[in-house]
Amino acid sequence: MQEDEKIKYKKKLKEIFNNSYTIVFSAIAFVVFILSLLNFLKIGENISLLQQLFYSFSWANLLFLGIIFLGSSILAHFKKFGLMFLPILFWLLITTGMVRTANIPNLIDVSTGNYTLGPDLDPFLFLRNAIELSEGTAGEIDFFRYAPLGAPSYINYNLMPWTIYGLYNFLSLFNETSVTYAAIIAPVIFFLISVIGFFLFTKTISSFKFSKEKSWIISIIATAFYIFVPSMVHRTVAGIPELESLGMAFFWFAFLFISLAWKTENKKKQILFGILAGIFTGAMSWTWGGYKYIYLAIFLTSFLIFLIEKDKSKNRIIFSSWFISAIILESLKVSNIISAVSSVSDTGLALFLFGIIWFEFILFETPLKEKLKKLNKIKIPNSIKSLIILILLGLIIGLIISPEKISSVAGNLIERLLYPFGRERVGLTVSENQVPYFTDVISNFGHMFWLFFFGAIILFYEAIKHFNKKKKLVLFSSFVIFITTFIFSRISEKSQILNGETLISKILYLGGLIFFAVVLLWNYISAYKNKDEKTIQDFKEIDFSYLLILALSVLMIVSMRGAIRLFFIVSPCLILVAAFLPIKIYEFGKSKDSLTKLISIVAFVIIILTMIGTFANYSSSTVYAVKTTVPSSYNQQWQYAMEWVRDNTNEGSIFVHWWDYGYWVQTLGERPTVTDGGHYIAYWDHLTARYLLTTQKPETALNLMKSYNVSYLLIDSTDLGKYSAYSKIGGDENYDTFSSIPIGAIDKSQTKETQNTTVTVYPLNGFVDEDIFYKEGDKEIFISGPTYNEYGVLSAKAYLIGLVLRNEGEKFYQPAAVFYSNNKQINLPVRYIYYDRELIDFGTGIESIIKIIPSLNTVSGGLSLDEKGAAIYLSPKVSESLFAQLYLLNDPEDKYQTIKLAHSEQSSLVKQMFSNGYYGGEFIYYGSSLYGPIRIWEVGYPENIVAHDEFLEKTGEYAELDNLTFIND
Repeated sequence: MQEDEKIKYKKKLKEIFNNSYTIVFSAIAFVVFILSLLNFLKIGENISLLQQLFYSFSWANLLFLGIIFLGSSILAHFKKFGLMFLPILFWLLITTGMVRTANIPNLIDVSTGNYTLGPDLDPFLFLRNAIELSEGTAGEIDFFRYAPLGAPSYINYNLMPWTIYGLYNFLSLFNETSVTYAAIIAPVIFFLISVIGFFLFTKTISSFKFSKEKSWIISIIATAFYIFVPSMVHRTVAGIPELESLGMAFFWFAFLFISLAWKTENKKKQILFGILAGIFTGAMSWTWGGYKYIYLAIFLTSFLIFLIEKDKSKNRIIFSSWFISAIILESLKVSNIISAVSSVSDTGLALFLFGIIWFEFILFETPLKEKLKKLNKIKIPNSIKSLIILILLGLIIGLIISPEKISSVAGNLIERLLYPFGRERVGLTVSENQVPYFTDVISNFGHMFWLFFFGAIILFYEAIKHFNKKKKLVLFSSFVIFITTFIFSRISEKSQILNGETLISKILYLGGLIFFAVVLLWNYISAYKNKDEKTIQDFKEIDFSYLLILALSVLMIVSMRGAIRLFFIVSPCLILVAAFLPIKIYEFGKSKDSLTKLISIVAFVIIILTMIGTFANYSSSTVYAVKTTVPSSYNQQWQYAMEWVRDNTNEGSIFVHWWDYGYWVQTLGERPTVTDGGHYIAYWDHLTARYLLTTQKPETALNLMKSYNVSYLLIDSTDLGKYSAYSKIGGDENYDTFSSIPIGAIDKSQTKETQNTTVTVYPLNGFVDEDIFYKEGDKEIFISGPTYNEYGVLSAKAYLIGLVLRNEGEKFYQPAAVFYSNNKQINLPVRYIYYDRELIDFGTGIESIIKIIPSLNTVSGGLSLDEKGAAIYLSPKVSESLFAQLYLLNDPEDKYQTIKLAHSEQSSLVKQMFSNGYYGGEFIYYGSSLYGPIRIWEVGYPENIVAHDEFLEKTGEYAELDNLTFIND
């Protein structure tokens, strides 16, 4: 009887768990329920993995997820395989919405008590434009920007302000709201749309070669990582309506429809889907510069399809319908079709392929082919014949019309590959445009990079596995060599060989690409010459899905060494490729070969564990990033400063400052500025840096400001750290103004106290910015300044490594600067100390100034203030700059008598120390950062100061205005 009961029990279990999906979903639900209970009881928080998961997901959220998986299990039991993954997608959408809006309660402007945007710059421009749309005050020219000339309004060529305005109108139908709140919530809504687009694209592209169920699994895995990858958080979180959030909503739908076009054999649907892909491409071009990836990926995919003569008619129909619709929208944006198609790296390449495709059609698929019978005797593919002919025709025409442009095309393409953001001063001094190293890639993506790396290799193998053994080995080996050299040619800045700048690095980077291309073409053309029909057909059977994913992979590898900001677009494509890896390894595990099966099982377990650990790490990082994406004390300092501006300055008063703060002054302060982060007139960044912030001549600063009709000058404490950036931008062709401002705290281990005096050492890290000649008695000391290459790359010859200060109470003795040059330490006396608003002159020494400021240190039981705890070193070049004289030294020599301090907004840290009675100054060094005031000066002009129209020019050469007359005698 007991045996019968066991049989019945087993039979019942089999009836309940009637397929593998029911078993897997039930098992996952059980594990998640256990995790929810552990989270509720706060058990296991000392385990790193659980700690990260519990930080990311509340016990209630995990309980909800368990119920979701249980629901999926029930759907699987009833064999609703097309629906069983939908609950999981629903949970992902709900969760990412909850996570990305968690910071909204803290998005408050302390000066008004109303909602404000998060800590970013560009979104304030989009918000102001949306407010202008709601008020009916938007015009063709935006006079808040680049005053007094103005700049074309952003609403004329970007959808972001319009979408915020549209969302505001939509939300207003249900409840009273503000444009600011619409801007806050907009990026979350756009991201949710992009999640759906990404999911649908991943499911569609994976369905080309995988079953329906496996496509669901791949898309769910990819989507889970997509919503939690940290590098996408900042631009898709509440309060940060950046262009990328809206752009990605269009991005994935463009790829979705191009994939759907290739999936169908119906020509009308191919045209329809192609047009829809073009519309989304065009919409993205009206939003964010990342639209170029769509052009490049589709170009590369269709170009390869064209070369191997795969589905020629289908490729022609889909590519043409996509390109024509996309380029029409692009031309509407630029109002010039020539500009729309002339870009070498995106639209221009698409136009080139459009021309080749139809040129090949005319040559070989129309009656003209009868007149060109000699071409058929050439034993190479028709695609390559037409490509060669068109290139030769283009060269001939180009040499006749503009030979210099033809010679520069190849160089421009190589330059774009090596330096996607160019090597101009303004671009490269923006931190997000810095060229990353492989170490930066690993730091950002962790184990996900390796999943991508091996995933790309596996996908390429899958794409060519139907080739014969020899050719498969050759093609696979060349791809591995290519992807390896392409990725690992720029390891780190410290690498003497693989730093991306050495000849070996560049040869590996470009050489691997050239080698792979040559191997592909050689095998393909050889097959034609040898009439190897098997190989020709093998090339044609490479699936579209593999070509598109591999094209995206190559573009992402290029972007990995392009710029830090490109990690935003790199991350989802890495995830897409990585999501295929566990499924392919699982399939390999079904091999009849025992060794292959064992290796596959071990690899599968490692991959799954790696993914779980990576997901836990990503999710906790994302949740933390969202919670901290709120106005900091620094942002609140700006909010108070802008309140003063709104209340105490006349409307239309023009502000000048370093470009970073332009959108804040325009939107929060409601005043026009000379420059901002749009760099519409990038030349003005150079003028502001050279003739204002770093100038040593007051008359040049006054002249520039008078030319712009400036009423107020603003300087922020972070300008000290940015000095190296704007002094570089402000330099002439020899970078004459380039310098930095080292700052550091006391090294107490080196402090020596005697009965009467204290000797203090301040370790610093700076470079010697110009030659130093110093004569001490009969001894002459020379310390060499730096050299620069044509792109401004610094080669320092000597370094400032510290300062030595000796004092007796408030009495100072002459300090010394410690330099390191030619492998030896050199101590030189410094002429000036600036302390407690007093400039102390020792009469001799190098013409530098040491500014002594307090430092705040963490000690047991609280904080301790050291009045002489930190030092700022101002080299002779820097000490005479307007920034140093006005902001750091309070104009000790009265050089700027007509520039009067109107407002000084203290940092919250200084305010706190003042209110507690510890400190009455303005600067504090704490935690490796300087906390200082936002200072605003009202500018007056002496009668002899000249205004020059040259400062209003939109382009010019470096330092070309040096010889202007700045004062009327």
